[in-house]
Amino acid sequence: MAFGSYRKKLIKVTRERIEKETLSKEILGEVKRHSVDIYPWGTAYILANNLNWKPRPVFQSYAAYTPWLDEANYNFFKSNNSPSYIIWITKGTDIARLPTGSIDERYLLNDEPKTIHKILDSYEPLFYEEKAVLLKRKEAPTFSRPNELPGEIHTFDKWIGVPILRNGVVKAKIEFRRALSGKIKRLLYKEKEVFIEYKLKGGSIIKHRLVVDNAISGIWVHPYMTDVPPALKSRDATGKRGKAVSHIKISCQEKENFEPHFIVNWVEYIILQ
Repeated sequence: MAFGSYRKKLIKVTRERIEKETLSKEILGEVKRHSVDIYPWGTAYILANNLNWKPRPVFQSYAAYTPWLDEANYNFFKSNNSPSYIIWITKGTDIARLPTGSIDERYLLNDEPKTIHKILDSYEPLFYEEKAVLLKRKEAPTFSRPNELPGEIHTFDKWIGVPILRNGVVKAKIEFRRALSGKIKRLLYKEKEVFIEYKLKGGSIIKHRLVVDNAISGIWVHPYMTDVPPALKSRDATGKRGKAVSHIKISCQEKENFEPHFIVNWVEYIILQ
């Protein structure tokens, strides 16, 4: 195929795909030319809807895989430079088929813990549609100040009881310590996967890969969300927010690369509004 014909084909395919990413008149009428970011990814929506994009430093959530990168995004949303709106894409993709799914079978709320907390604390939902939820920056916080519980020492492959908090969110700051073999392997190549399992009240278990280094910033434990987290501000027919979690378990394929014990510091947040 000649280059000219190939170029025309690519342009045609690009336009067809971009057209599928158009948003509703309600969302576009609200956003207009105000600053906006796309979360967790999906930059094609910017071009498809001619949005005034103000991107965070790491503009794909799954790529903020260290505390330093998470901190950069957190500081962006904390600053006066944060966008007026966030368009949270909920449409399933090949990467994640649920709104709270992420790459490599990870849980979206744990990819960049500090950033996601700041977004949920500082923005509120305005419009829900099939593809996206529109969030608008607000003044009053969603969460109370953190209530940090005494640290606990735990081991791999053991169920850990989760503190009970009815009207709020429970997180766990987990401090893993690598053994010398783990440090060497991580330096030269990469370490094997670490997993977190959520045991829901009722007995069902959900398993995700975990970003080890970001766990110290506070992974999301309770409630377990399968929909966009702004749903925390609304209740289902049973009066609950999300799914209650009774226990978590941490496992890995090469435990010899870590110290046998790790520290869990529970943090509680009351939902204020």
